[in-house]
Amino acid sequence: MLKRIVVALAGAALAIGVAVPASADSTPKVDRTEFAAVKRGTSLTKVQSTFDATGKKTSEYIGTYVKSQTREWKTTTSEYGWVIVDFTKKNGVWVLDSKAVHWGVDATNTADKMTKAEFQKIWNGKTIAQVRSIAGTKGTNVYEYLSQYQKTITVEWPVDSEYGYAQVDFKWKNGAYTVVGKNAYWG
Repeated sequence: MLKRIVVALAGAALAIGVAVPASADSTPKVDRTEFAAVKRGTSLTKVQSTFDATGKKTSEYIGTYVKSQTREWKTTTSEYGWVIVDFTKKNGVWVLDSKAVHWGVDATNTADKMTKAEFQKIWNGKTIAQVRSIAGTKGTNVYEYLSQYQKTITVEWPVDSEYGYAQVDFKWKNGAYTVVGKNAYWG
């Protein structure tokens, strides 16, 4: 009987639009699902609720026409990871203007390593799908940035050296992520 009541209450809450936490965990650190859930225009209150923490205010600017603040959170992926979100005040409400994350992780070590020959086949303008096809794996997303002006990601692949990596920077353009730069350390 209790189970039926709980299910009925949950259904009613969803039907009338009561907010149900969308976060993937309840830690004060940000995971990939939580980061993806907040978009430009999301209120500071909603970001804090989604991230399960208020975040550390690292800067604030209050001018005549512009009001902005920056907040920082840690990630669940690494003690070295960070999330930085810039907010602007619009119509009396702080809203997300841009966001960045460095997950603080290395490329997932897979059996299929990126070779120098594969790396040489990657050049500016290739799509992320083309690069993943060349590499034979999807790589590890290590950095993301989103603002009004651009959307970028950095993806990293393992190489034969234990300490090496191949890293490719992508920018959203014409409906796809395309290569804008690359670097590698072959160790």
